[in-house]
Amino acid sequence: MSETLCYMVHWKARVLISDHSIHNGLITQVRKGGFSMEFIQAISTGSNLSIEFHVKYKGLPRRFRANTKVTECMMKSRSVGASLNLSILKMSKQDHHAINNILQMLGDSDEFNLLA
Repeated sequence: MSETLCYMVHWKARVLISDHSIHNGLITQVRKGGFSMEFIQAISTGSNLSIEFHVKYKGLPRRFRANTKVTECMMKSRSVGASLNLSILKMSKQDHHAINNILQMLGDSDEFNLLA
């Protein structure tokens, strides 16, 4: 069984939830096929979320959009939000390609490659 590499990031995101309201979130981890996010409220596992975030890619800010599904939701103590694991359901080919390139850059970076 292969282990999916996960990289810590700090990407601000906007999240559209099922009631069509937009909230801020923070993407804290990126991995092939998904993200982890800090969010203001718990969201039911299996729910679909649309997310939008900006990342500096090839020296320029780039907007990414994805339709995702909540695969895990862990409520934080004292009702201060939740940690969500999201699986990518749909993303444009260009965005998907760019995310894969970002994952490759993170993997090749000495900052992330602690065994180098």
